[in-house]
Amino acid sequence: MTMMTEKITLIGAGSLGSFQALLISKIAHAIGCEIEVFDHDKVESHNTDNQLYRLSDAGSLKADSLKKIVYLLTEKNIKTEPVKINQSDILRLRGIVIVMVDSMAARREIFEACKNDASVSYYIEARTGGNTAYVYAFNPRQQGSISQYAQMLYSDKRVLNPACATIETVPALWAVAAAVAKILILIKKDDSFRDKFLEVVVNFEDLPLVKTDKKEII
Repeated sequence: MTMMTEKITLIGAGSLGSFQALLISKIAHAIGCEIEVFDHDKVESHNTDNQLYRLSDAGSLKADSLKKIVYLLTEKNIKTEPVKINQSDILRLRGIVIVMVDSMAARREIFEACKNDASVSYYIEARTGGNTAYVYAFNPRQQGSISQYAQMLYSDKRVLNPACATIETVPALWAVAAAVAKILILIKKDDSFRDKFLEVVVNFEDLPLVKTDKKEII
């Protein structure tokens, strides 16, 4: 049976989005998706500490550099849009929308355009502050999930000193990418997951530990 291809639109190619684009590309065949990434920023030299980019990418558009890096590492072609997503872009979003922007105002604007839109099949949003991050995933046409997520959209004024991504927080960024990738796999395997409101908390403030009762792990 041929797997139906679903579009994934990733908004943001910075500290969260750049790693996410690579990981989704690695599993694109398994989940049956095509990928489009929106980001208008250029790579700055300090971005190479906590994003996927190389020093040689400094000065280039993130969208252009990301496309090249993803192809180099996966041989997958992704579509990139080197523009700041505007109202007309938002209104043409389709399929699974993944939001990895750095302001609450932008999150709210994108969500308001996507909720109750029959063209948007699933909605994922991730945010991070230092070694802590949150991922929300849900059906944007389900009223209970809409109400629950709306409570997470507080004002940017509440974030007085937002923690920026650093070299030390890169493991947490990869953990977010892994969490989102796992959600994509789950909803592809079992469509009923789309109707659940998922909240994933990533906390790397201390060393993450995996505990087991088994004495040996093979």
